Amino acid sequence: MRSSGLAVTYGLGSALFGGTAPFVNTLLVQRTGNPLLPAYYVTAVALLAAIGVLLIGETAFQPLDTDERD
Repeated sequence: MRSSGLAVTYGLGSALFGGTAPFVNTLLVQRTGNPLLPAYYVTAVALLAAIGVLLIGETAFQPLDTDERD
């Protein structure tokens, strides 16, 4: 279950950002004429990802919740 959730999340993230990045970068350069705008786009996405990573709490040494049904 855990690996399926990770695989789906990874696949969707790769398709959403990796699949559309060339199109978005080309569109940004064509619309603005600024060849550095794709670098700003990548920087913004990396900053959002870093914020997301920092907001996730560490759970390495915490016990797993157990569901004891008798």
